[in-house]
Amino acid sequence: MGGQRRATPFEYWCVVATFVGFVILTILIRRYVFPAGSIESGLNIMAMFLLKFLCWFWFLLILTTTIRRLQDRNMTGWYTLIYLIVPWLGFVILGYMCSRKGTKGANKYGPEPVR
Repeated sequence: MGGQRRATPFEYWCVVATFVGFVILTILIRRYVFPAGSIESGLNIMAMFLLKFLCWFWFLLILTTTIRRLQDRNMTGWYTLIYLIVPWLGFVILGYMCSRKGTKGANKYGPEPVR
């Protein structure tokens, strides 16, 4: 498994769904387990640090999967900057771009992924 492996649409949407589920779970934990004003113990601070670290991990995972998905469509990974330039609309645009079929056969980013 190298860095040039292209991602299938199913793989992309599984990562996106997992990320969204994890963000929702983090919000619920923050709201109901650690409500505002309850950060008085070191354990609560450590738990919140762990949740934030895991959120960044999942963000990097979705970013790399998006790049690999774009490469399956024979597009450069620089299109992921749309996330930063136009956050909400960029997610919709990239979601549409990543939903479309990939390039048949090999392209400049590697062989066709097993579907």
